[in-house]
Amino acid sequence: MNGKSTSYGGFLGEIAARFQRRFDEIVVVENFDSGPEFEIALCEVLRKVLPRRVGVCRGYVVDRTGEQQGDDIIVFDAARFPTLRSLGDDLSKKEHVPADAVLAYIEAKHTLYLEPTKKSEGQSLTKAVSQVAAVKSLSRTAVEISEVVPGVKLAGPITLTRDAPGWPNKLNPWYGMIFARHLVTKSAQPRLALVEALATLAAALEGADPAQRVRLHQARAFILQEDLAASLDAVDAALAHASDDETRCLLRYQRGTIHLRAAHLPLALGDFTFAAEHSQIASTSQSALLARALAHARAGDDDDAAADCGRVIARESETPRLAVMARQERGRIYADSGRCEDALADWAAALALADAADEQRFRILERRQALFERLGDTARAASDAEALASYRSVSTAYRSELRDSAATLRTRR
Repeated sequence: MNGKSTSYGGFLGEIAARFQRRFDEIVVVENFDSGPEFEIALCEVLRKVLPRRVGVCRGYVVDRTGEQQGDDIIVFDAARFPTLRSLGDDLSKKEHVPADAVLAYIEAKHTLYLEPTKKSEGQSLTKAVSQVAAVKSLSRTAVEISEVVPGVKLAGPITLTRDAPGWPNKLNPWYGMIFARHLVTKSAQPRLALVEALATLAAALEGADPAQRVRLHQARAFILQEDLAASLDAVDAALAHASDDETRCLLRYQRGTIHLRAAHLPLALGDFTFAAEHSQIASTSQSALLARALAHARAGDDDDAAADCGRVIARESETPRLAVMARQERGRIYADSGRCEDALADWAAALALADAADEQRFRILERRQALFERLGDTARAASDAEALASYRSVSTAYRSELRDSAATLRTRR
């Protein structure tokens, strides 16, 4: 099989590159520990690659009895259910999607553990499979075996045989999948899969045109992301084939994020500065500015870091989600340097923005609670502790700790 056919004419490499570009926008700020930000990135890329007739959102599947399951990514039929088309306009919110409208459910995990410890049990493959199974167990309107799509049936009698292994109980089962960015296991099998994927990309590079080579090398960088040196080599190879300034800016930004992860701060600053000053695309230039702010902060240059955050905030209407990240980071810088009122103002503004994801709100509330305690404002510290305890994602133990903390703070008035 030739390289072109195994990569579908470079299409798979292009999709991988799209995922990587979106991931790079948040990895420098969140260090990609954020489950919600990972889900949002997946939703945004899926919207670009799936047909327009389908919708993508985060949330829960609800059947006619009112039972609901799942809390990750839902792909639904927006063409048949036009009243649902607005779902997912704000990806920071969880939606409730009727079961009959659902086409697929995706359980998204930043890191998936095949042999989990007690600490990582919630991110285990077993847990993810059970969550997909719970969604698939919900009731939905049955269809006849002859129905291809709603309103279209095959002519003539059709005999149904259920003897085949794995035949679903429902004739219209939802597509379910688990999508993870990292896989943690003691087995050698995933490593073998990576070797196989790299071999496929190597075959695809043979005879590929320059534009395809850029995308394929970006896909290599994505696959090799845990090996920083190899990932850098892949991005450098992509840069060698880049034919326009915007592609170079995007690749310099991508390379900068790898240098930042490797603590090569001067090199990261150089790449981010190039992308910020030369890109005409707001998402690229502003992502580079925010990344440069993080690099300055790690180098101990808080004034330069705060200034770059301010530049991102100044263009809030163009890149609102990046502005939330910038306010979050500048607030931290202000709090650490004793500019408490400025920190509180930044965090309040970030919390008020519709584009703030739940995980961002949670982290801001944690920092603000600590700052209120430091300032002796126990009433507002208690309110933030109670708000934190209300989040569904909080563990039982931490929720109990937050409630105890709030009660104690209320007694100090």
